[in-house]
Amino acid sequence: MPIHFPPRRILAAMDFSPAARSALAAAASLRALFRARLELVCVQEPEAIAVEPELMGVELGVSLRREKERTDLLRRRLRQAATTRGPAASRVFVGAPIDTLSRLAIPSRADLVVMGIHDSHDMGSAIFGTTSEAVVRRAQVPVLAVHRRRDPLKLRRLLCPVNLTPYSGRALAYAARLAEALGATLRALHVFHDGSDDEAWRSLKGFLRLTLGEAARGVETMVVRGAPREEIVRQAERGRCDLLVLCEHLRPWSADRLLGTTAELALRRTSIPVLAVPYGGPARPAEDAKEGLRFERRTGAFLL
Repeated sequence: MPIHFPPRRILAAMDFSPAARSALAAAASLRALFRARLELVCVQEPEAIAVEPELMGVELGVSLRREKERTDLLRRRLRQAATTRGPAASRVFVGAPIDTLSRLAIPSRADLVVMGIHDSHDMGSAIFGTTSEAVVRRAQVPVLAVHRRRDPLKLRRLLCPVNLTPYSGRALAYAARLAEALGATLRALHVFHDGSDDEAWRSLKGFLRLTLGEAARGVETMVVRGAPREEIVRQAERGRCDLLVLCEHLRPWSADRLLGTTAELALRRTSIPVLAVPYGGPARPAEDAKEGLRFERRTGAFLL
């Protein structure tokens, strides 16, 4: 599955919460950087009605009028939010937020989705996960999830964990191209538990060359012994990066379905923005070191 880079169509999910407003600010900055088209979307859940059968017709008419009034109000608020961040399209959908946003997070609708990360302290979120986690799991395009912020988002240092698998190579390739566009530094983190430090360093260096070609020379490297999930969160929280780039890959027959993937865990436990890149197939190795990352110029697709 090709992922387009730079993104030409950015979709920002808006529910008017502080986290969503921070996400909108980030989306507007990326829109300006990539000269992309920005669309704001708001998903309104339908109002449930419970009435006696003989009053159904009357109550249904009242409910429909209320639904239209709510939708019109949301449209006005959404247009106002859009104009504060420069020219942007806006649209209101009626439906379940997770299902609706997941259907919008496809290559034919957007190249990048930006949304806010809400606190997951309530019991329901702890058990079933947040909306951002669910959308990340289902999305077919990269999803940038942003916490509530008081200062503008500045992406100067990117951290990309790799476990030497094809799906981590997909995230690494995207992170390398993004770091180049942002003028940011990229650090590749490899967490291991077996073997020696020297073996881990050699494996990481070889993986970088295979995935990025000559572009691997500009990537910083870091090797840490320990439990991957714990170390990824720890390194991200130590203040050494502004963005964590991960591949969203649901491993079959694993605890990921119950406990969540590494990307979903990062959304819960880190305070920095997380960029989840979907896995749709192995990264294409840079066979020609001079060519490095592969692009299809005709379509603008970043072939991963």
